[in-house]
Amino acid sequence: MIIDFFIIYLKSEFRDFNRIIQLLFFSFLNFIVFSFLFSGSNISLIFPAVFWSASILGSVSLFSNSFQQEYENGILERLYLTKISPFIPIFSKFLVLLIILFAIQMVFIPFSLMFFNISFSESNFYLFTLTILVGDFGYLLLTTFFSYIMVSNKSFFNSIIIFPIILPLILTLLKATYFLFPFSSEFFFWFKLLLGFDILYASIIYLFSMK
Repeated sequence: MIIDFFIIYLKSEFRDFNRIIQLLFFSFLNFIVFSFLFSGSNISLIFPAVFWSASILGSVSLFSNSFQQEYENGILERLYLTKISPFIPIFSKFLVLLIILFAIQMVFIPFSLMFFNISFSESNFYLFTLTILVGDFGYLLLTTFFSYIMVSNKSFFNSIIIFPIILPLILTLLKATYFLFPFSSEFFFWFKLLLGFDILYASIIYLFSMK
């Protein structure tokens, strides 16, 4: 069932390819602006902030209207009538958004080498890629869930409370990335904490969706 929804959502996102191009352009523009703004500053302090600011600001449009089309076409209402667990469309949409955001972030890495003069060892590159995936997992799963709640309940309050809820995850992401450049053993503490947030968010969303 999840695979079926995943394929449907994937086709829907790439059918509106202009939105992905706009997202890539906006994220890249943020990255370039922040890079020039903080050039000459401490690289280990600035790079995590620039990378994740560009990623998060760019992805707002990705999840904010993620279920809008389904709502306007009456698909969410039909899903409710068929008693399908909300977790299935939420997780399927999340997987599609994860692929798109991760692909965009991979575009940032060559420019990181150029603007910040960062050297990636092989192990650092793998750890950084893993950090991106784990961070994106928690961030997009939570924002996709709230997007579903907002659209299905026509609620504006949820969009306000999402940022305090996700702030601990974002701060942990910044810390984990900071201790990668240059590498420090403290990275593993923050990475484990990041995994803990992912498990916590996923468990709460799963239990809530299965009610």
